[in-house]
Amino acid sequence: MQRTSKQAGRAWQKPLLMVAIVFAISAVLSACGTDETPVARHDDAETEAVWPDNGDLGPPVTGVPTIGAETEPADPSPPTDPTQPVDPTQPVEPADGVAVQVNDAVVTHADFERELQEQMGRLEQQLGGAELTPELQQRLALIRGQMKQQLVEHTVARLLLEDYITRSSVEASEEEVDEHWEEIVAQFPDPQMFEQMLQQEGVTVAEAREQIAQQVKLEKLMADEVGEVEVTDEEAQAYYDMQPEQFSQPAQVRARHILVEAGEGAEEAIQALHEQIEAGEDFEALARENSACPSGKQGGDLGFFGEDQMVEPFARQAFAMEPGEVSPPVQTQFGYHIIKLEERRDAKQADYAEVEEDIKQQLEQQRAQVKQNEFLERLREEAEITVNVELPPPPPGMFPEPQGLN
Repeated sequence: MQRTSKQAGRAWQKPLLMVAIVFAISAVLSACGTDETPVARHDDAETEAVWPDNGDLGPPVTGVPTIGAETEPADPSPPTDPTQPVDPTQPVEPADGVAVQVNDAVVTHADFERELQEQMGRLEQQLGGAELTPELQQRLALIRGQMKQQLVEHTVARLLLEDYITRSSVEASEEEVDEHWEEIVAQFPDPQMFEQMLQQEGVTVAEAREQIAQQVKLEKLMADEVGEVEVTDEEAQAYYDMQPEQFSQPAQVRARHILVEAGEGAEEAIQALHEQIEAGEDFEALARENSACPSGKQGGDLGFFGEDQMVEPFARQAFAMEPGEVSPPVQTQFGYHIIKLEERRDAKQADYAEVEEDIKQQLEQQRAQVKQNEFLERLREEAEITVNVELPPPPPGMFPEPQGLN
């Protein structure tokens, strides 16, 4: 079972990773590698604004704009007048054919809607066939409107960055692309899962490598834009003193498990494994040979996790055990588990020395983000941008009502 962890990063973000890869990594890092395995609740995935509030296109965007998606040159012909008769023998571009245009690059309404539907499709998959009650349908409609707003923002940012890279002379070597490629693949339980994810998203290896090359180029350009970002010891200490609640660590346990997926014969199989363990057979060896979870390759080792990071039946059993104890079979919606508890950690407040580097890194990233947003705003001011997407009004309560003066 793979779990999320905050990884050390550079002072600037990597804003060019494919959205498909980002979604897949998030799913894999918060699960055992498939939807049928126990899921660590992905609460610590962080996204940062990559587009400043500009008063035109709405609130800041969270997430990562896709670089490398196909764009079309602007159609020089004037828009069609819908009040005039149309010659049926001539192909006609509808007046609203252009959804977003940045300088000469165009995203059509068809492409925009296709991307929006793909995002909604991912959301509906996560619902797992939940009953579409009127309340759920209303919430999905609201989410779709928010996704539409964010997709406009992502599209504008993506086209701006693509144009910026095209106008630059920066290059990405094969060695640099290989290094980034290996970093991404290493975040999956095995390379085959990464290749399967690309196939599911309809992305070829060549297309993925081209997008990573674009990422390398932008990283180089952004390094020049952002420059050195430093945080002093005094600033880090002050942040720690003002935000003590951020550095409290809940109780954690480290456990191993063996998973037998639900299905015919699953109960008999898990009982047989439990009897083997009670008879003295090695838990780690049995996990490697029998567990359906990718953690089986590590003898079922899940590392340390908090109680809120696992599905409830699994967490309840694990946190009720003592080190060295082996559980009876535990059923979750993913199958049957046998859990062996390895270690416990009590809740505690992290010392400053333990988190000093993390604090400095976080503050550096925040300051670099401000510079990135300023840079993107400069690109926007220099570009010709057209947005022809009908956006829903904000839901009631999103913005405060204006107050009169007393």
